[in-house]
Amino acid sequence: MQVNTSPSRVSIGIDAAVVASHQIAIRGEVREDLTVPPTLAGLAELTERLERYAGSMVVAEPTGGTWLPLAHAVTDAGCDIGFVANRDSARLRKAIVGANKTDMIDADMLAHCENVLGVVPAAVPPPGQIALRRAIRRRHVATVDAHRVECRLWALSAWVFPCQPPSFVSIARAPRLHCVHIRTGPRWREHVA
Repeated sequence: MQVNTSPSRVSIGIDAAVVASHQIAIRGEVREDLTVPPTLAGLAELTERLERYAGSMVVAEPTGGTWLPLAHAVTDAGCDIGFVANRDSARLRKAIVGANKTDMIDADMLAHCENVLGVVPAAVPPPGQIALRRAIRRRHVATVDAHRVECRLWALSAWVFPCQPPSFVSIARAPRLHCVHIRTGPRWREHVA
């Protein structure tokens, strides 16, 4: 467990947002509150502002997909980033400030989480690994969809060609047409009733 013991270091808490602005609270020898938009320009501004605090620990909640670009912006500034589970930070905030909740209160509380919860630096995946994960996930989804379509085709072929045993039905070979009948005639209605 790493604890902020250096007097020259500061603790930084970021309340990440998807649509609203990221709230940043810098605590330690300096007390500063920042707001940056969750855009590429905002992340570049965040990197530029955090460069003077290189070596410090930044604590954030991994909300949605905002943690990934935020983590890259923080590490580009030379800081370490650690993550706190939402339920842990919510309990800590409730114990410290009660029912009050604002983005800046969350950022301030996250800045103090390094000492209280013993947050350690997290490994940030490189962009190549992220791209590979996304490609594998997309391939998996495509494979599952293709399998689902094949299963539906098998089910429909078994319904249309009922006289062929399912173990011998093959989509590649032509069905025996003498056993094909549409299940809407009077014999089918009598059979169903």
